[in-house]
Amino acid sequence: MDKKNSTVSELMSQALHNSKDIVALLDSKNRYIYCNAAFAGFVDAPIEDIIGQTFSTLVRSCFTRERGILIETDNIDEWLAAAESKQRSDNFRTFEVDLYDGRWIKVSEFIVEDCLFLHGTDITSNKSLQFELEHTQEQLRMAASTDFLTGIYNRRQFSELAETEIDRSTRYGTPLTLLIFDLDLFKEINDKYGHAAGDEVLKEFVERIKTCLRPYDVFARIGGEEFALLLPNTDATNAKGVANRCLKVINGQVLSCNGHNINLTTSIGVSKTIHETSTLDSLLVSADQNLYKAKKMGRNQVVAP
Repeated sequence: MDKKNSTVSELMSQALHNSKDIVALLDSKNRYIYCNAAFAGFVDAPIEDIIGQTFSTLVRSCFTRERGILIETDNIDEWLAAAESKQRSDNFRTFEVDLYDGRWIKVSEFIVEDCLFLHGTDITSNKSLQFELEHTQEQLRMAASTDFLTGIYNRRQFSELAETEIDRSTRYGTPLTLLIFDLDLFKEINDKYGHAAGDEVLKEFVERIKTCLRPYDVFARIGGEEFALLLPNTDATNAKGVANRCLKVINGQVLSCNGHNINLTTSIGVSKTIHETSTLDSLLVSADQNLYKAKKMGRNQVVAP
């Protein structure tokens, strides 16, 4: 090698060693035969301790020390087997890893003769922007699907979920019932105590009804003081039982708000699916009719099919 080529080689070696990107080379037996300072920082180990180690030994060290590469597993042997099966599975592949110190690295691996060349760049800032975007999108999704005051589903989201449940009920022949709640004399509460008190009543009502629900029940605010509760896999008899439990947690309970004690009651109308003919509109109409009957009978009651 002439002097010029020797100088270029030395400069390239210095550039690789001092690069902020991580660089490493593994031989055919998966042992590290070269790494730069950035790679040493990547696995949080001195270069002299890395050279000669196998990939699996170095990963186990990170896992044991909880330093360097973040490895979230209960079984390091299975994790390593999966990771090593992907190595050299293609001439070129890319993937992302996160570190215990919070950084994210995009890694590229490609085969050079019998060796595996590894190159990585820090993408932490890009990942932060990605996470912020995902968080914003989730907030927007939640805002579009939930009632801003009570935090439960809004009417739009309820309609979408209800259509899905009605289709499932029809397909599998399972029962499905709908409850419509209307807070009794709610306008009088607003007029007498103010809208802030009315808002507190609505929120308290929702929290109490939640205590009667299963995880897969669909509960929504569909109007000012009107709420809907869809009960999958529930026939009319059991739905009436749920309605009576809801009535019990509301009836006679005194809500203290801004120095006022407010008595709260609700009326409930129940409807059930009739397979092949039931639609969301028909369920709502039937439940509304029974709700109207409950109101006419003196409020604070359940009317079911």
